[in-house]
Amino acid sequence: MLVFFLGLIGLAASTDVLGLTLSWLVVQIASNAVTAALIASFADNVPQVLRGRASSVIALAQNLTILALLGALVIIPIKRVR
Repeated sequence: MLVFFLGLIGLAASTDVLGLTLSWLVVQIASNAVTAALIASFADNVPQVLRGRASSVIALAQNLTILALLGALVIIPIKRVR
């Protein structure tokens, strides 16, 4: 999760397209690594009747987390050293 958070900080602090792209790549890789562990145990922990709904909640939560944390980092001023 630390790599994920650092990637979000990189997104908020990016000043060019390359930095934005690399930061987004880090965020996606870290997010997918965390989600992989959750999805691997998904079938064992969720009844078959509820798997569709639970899968939707997981996907929604993953995307909302990225957007919420990025939004918080943009709102919080970052002091840039030049």
